[in-house]
Amino acid sequence: ESGRYFQADYGAVVLPLAKFADFYRYKSGDTLQVYTPQGLKPLTIVGTVSSPEYLLMAESKQDLLPSPRRFGVFFVPNAYLQELFGMPGQVNEVNVLVESQGQREDTIAAVDGLLEPYGVQQTLRQEDQPSKAATELDLESGREFAILLPALVLVIGAIAIYIAMSRLVRAQRTLIGLFRGIGYGRGSIVVHYLLFAVVVGVVGGSVGVAAGYGLGYLLTGLYADALAIPLIAYEFQLMPIVVSVIVSLGVALVAAAAPAWAASRMLPAPAMRPSPEVALAKGSVPFVERVFGLGRRPPLLVRLGVRNIWRAPVRSLYTVGAIALAAVLLVVGLSSFDSMEFVMDRQFEKTDRWDVAATFWSPQDDETYAEISDNVELVAVPEDTRLHGFDLGGGGTAGEALGGGGIILTTGVADQLDVGVGDSLDIITGADTTSLAVSGVSKEFTGGLGYVSLATKDALGLAGGFNAVWLETTSPSADADVQAALYRLSGIQGVQIKEEIRDDWKEMMSLYNVMAGVIVVFCMVMAGAIVFNTMTVNVLERERETATMRTLGAGRPLVVLILSAEGLTFSLLAILPGLALGTVAASYLIHTWSSEFFTMWFHMYPTTYMMIVAVIIVAALVSTIPSIWHSNRMNLAEATKVLA
Repeated sequence: ESGRYFQADYGAVVLPLAKFADFYRYKSGDTLQVYTPQGLKPLTIVGTVSSPEYLLMAESKQDLLPSPRRFGVFFVPNAYLQELFGMPGQVNEVNVLVESQGQREDTIAAVDGLLEPYGVQQTLRQEDQPSKAATELDLESGREFAILLPALVLVIGAIAIYIAMSRLVRAQRTLIGLFRGIGYGRGSIVVHYLLFAVVVGVVGGSVGVAAGYGLGYLLTGLYADALAIPLIAYEFQLMPIVVSVIVSLGVALVAAAAPAWAASRMLPAPAMRPSPEVALAKGSVPFVERVFGLGRRPPLLVRLGVRNIWRAPVRSLYTVGAIALAAVLLVVGLSSFDSMEFVMDRQFEKTDRWDVAATFWSPQDDETYAEISDNVELVAVPEDTRLHGFDLGGGGTAGEALGGGGIILTTGVADQLDVGVGDSLDIITGADTTSLAVSGVSKEFTGGLGYVSLATKDALGLAGGFNAVWLETTSPSADADVQAALYRLSGIQGVQIKEEIRDDWKEMMSLYNVMAGVIVVFCMVMAGAIVFNTMTVNVLERERETATMRTLGAGRPLVVLILSAEGLTFSLLAILPGLALGTVAASYLIHTWSSEFFTMWFHMYPTTYMMIVAVIIVAALVSTIPSIWHSNRMNLAEATKVLA
């Protein structure tokens, strides 16, 4: 990335990953102070690097996205590194490249056998390497979401096309009857209406491809910046374009097939008569009006609105369905922000209740407790102090779950292993293999973890003592002082401040927020288009009715109130089913982000639901404005002649 590589006579020099160097604004010539077995040693930065092995700078499978504030990867000349750690001519890691993947497992077994006398701690396959696993997990989550979200949008688009085509066929029934009467066959009628779908599919697919490629370049660049990938190769591929247009065209044709077929089945004579929904043959009062009007007859405005909705149930159902689909899109789009915010708050407020955490290179004993007391002023430790919050469900506590020698798994691990409470797990340690009962499953954001009591740990033959300390400070201003005091302890590996971790997560979520923002904008535009189209057509279909009311003396204000009341009623009828379906769809989409390392779950705040309700109502009312403007300017004499 910058500077130069090691030269033959280089000693105390270092090449940090660019992501770490950028975070601390290090550049060539700066000095890093590094703790080693020989004490604090200065290393001179001669450049910064990027490595395909660390596209995601993962520390471990339990910490896939550590902040560069506390974790970095550094390259040091091998000879000097061996000297620093008192290991001249020695190595602690062997990398093997297998020519044939079919022989990989045999090769691993052979290498393990060869190195067994030297004490092999772990054999790691490439796919299990933390950075590789994190990168693949990120790509797989994006791949699933990139399939499910477009599929949902296509389904909603297909339903919207079906509704629009059905209404078009109903509006043109007299023309269909005329063409059938003068000799046009059913096939011609089908082709005629399918051509509408062809235009929608081709034009929509083409516009979508152009916009998709533009957004693809933008989001790819943002993704590369977030991961500090130095080089991006853009390649134009024709096949995705062809597939996108074909899928768009296919969805449009499938959605239009039923309305086109229904149009072709109309008989000339019945089709050329006015629609039975234009006039109330029986002149009956709708059931809804009778129920709500038992005590007192509703006002004229309410009665007209109810009757207009009730007497044309198919048209009303189409309108309500389209508005409900718009609500589904808004829930899906906005839920990503609420869910991530909720999960982060839950993790840092209810799960991680500590303020400062220290980890050690090796297990510690009571002497370290005494050393901590000498360096940090301990005010009090209440008996009910719990610095890690477990969510086991059913009201159980961690003490009860761990008291019988069991193990608590995080949700991600339990789902990955397909186990639940009461099942047994084989725990492999350096000493032996032991079976433990799963005594609880804790709902936590971070995965890859299991919890046992100290007594169970000792029974497993693991080293005694502790290797981490959690502290709750008296105030946030004391965090830095406590961190500095803990760094003076012997054997300390690192000290983290929770609020800094939280801030780092917020910064890392910037890419996620951009992508979620794009999805929200897209969903809002599509939802707005669906509502506008539906409400406009709903009013224009009744041009003759509106003109008749105007001719009979209904003033423009009354027409405006009637149309607005209908729009409000349609919105209210559509909101509950739309929110319910949107919640189901969003829950499923967000669940696809979960893995054994992270667990996501759906959450939406009441204020967000209220905002969606307000947006739907406002959009429905605004969508009636063009129709109202048209009805106020129509030629009443001409309009009342239609279908007369």
